Amino acid sequence: MIAKLLIAFDGSDAARAAFEFALDMAGRYGAELHVLAIARPPDIGEEVETEAIIERARRHYREALKPLKAAVGDI
Repeated sequence: MIAKLLIAFDGSDAARAAFEFALDMAGRYGAELHVLAIARPPDIGEEVETEAIIERARRHYREALKPLKAAVGDI
């Protein structure tokens, strides 16, 4: 039996398809579904404000994950 599923999400079409598949599996098995998105750090040697990059990634994924949250709420 499947109890937990972890899906990596980067906003790509492949990630969306993987999410839809995992959502179906979670529904079938009554499993928990966790979605993970990772911010890409700056390249070594770039002088950037790390906190600004993290905040920009948070805003980006907050918006990108909204449709996924809505899809989970529909089941």
